[in-house]
Amino acid sequence: MEEEILFVGTINMGVSLYLPAVPTLWDTVKADETRLETDGTASRESVSAVLLGGRAAVLGRVGDDAFGQTMTETLRSRGVDVRGITVAEGVPSGMIFVHRVSGEQAPSLIYSAGANDSYRPGDLAEFESLFEGRKTVVISNRLPACAVTEAATMAKRHGAFVLLSATPVERLPLELYPSVDIVLPNEADVCTLTGRQEPDLKTARLALSTLLERGARTAILKYGADGVLIATGNEFLTLGQPEMGMEIDKNGDRNIFIAALALALNRGEELYSAAIYAQAAAFLSRAKEGIRAQVPTREELREHLRKNPIFSEQN
Repeated sequence: MEEEILFVGTINMGVSLYLPAVPTLWDTVKADETRLETDGTASRESVSAVLLGGRAAVLGRVGDDAFGQTMTETLRSRGVDVRGITVAEGVPSGMIFVHRVSGEQAPSLIYSAGANDSYRPGDLAEFESLFEGRKTVVISNRLPACAVTEAATMAKRHGAFVLLSATPVERLPLELYPSVDIVLPNEADVCTLTGRQEPDLKTARLALSTLLERGARTAILKYGADGVLIATGNEFLTLGQPEMGMEIDKNGDRNIFIAALALALNRGEELYSAAIYAQAAAFLSRAKEGIRAQVPTREELREHLRKNPIFSEQN
């Protein structure tokens, strides 16, 4: 049986509002449609891993409310191991409001952390058993620093391969980097690390080099039109971005990339092959709308990558 990946991160109730136009000051706009869906880094990535044919567990917090119960049951119904989900008493669940305007690919987002921000030092100690014997652990830096540090420390103590979604990178303690096998910043992190207003290929390489100097073994950036940049102690690699005829929804493709990368590595793929697999999953996801609908099936990925000699049949 395939080994289960542990995803440590946020669990949010996503409220998507489909708007005809962006409201102006003091203006009221009636939404054309409203959708509720379980969201958050741990939620998205664990469900993506399951839909891609893997096994996933979640470590995270929900609020003492109906949303918390709904999200936990939703993840359980989608095949995710929810033993690591706890309820923060007297605290609301995290929420993310997604404003989608007709004709625009990129939505605007408003985030309320709620229970996700309720961690205190030592809170993860009771979940050490979730890390025992774990081959792969994915951690999101959207949680408080104490939780991120404890999760990474426990993962390495039990010999796990650790992938860390670094955003926001300025919050990462420097002592954490040596515990990380792969650090995954985003384009905003590139600007933070280099002091530039707009990232380009040169500044992206500089940012990844900085992360390696801090102790990470590998740094990977999913970088817009230029595809994927991979930095190791020995080399820089670039995977070009294929052209897509019509992109419907880019929101969430980074989470799908991270889930697919972790899944491929968990199955024994080499780094470059795993990155190809992850890039293909993220690429295909943009042709669909909605968190769950975006994730391509394992069969769709196999078909997409069939002619790629680097791609392993075990995926």
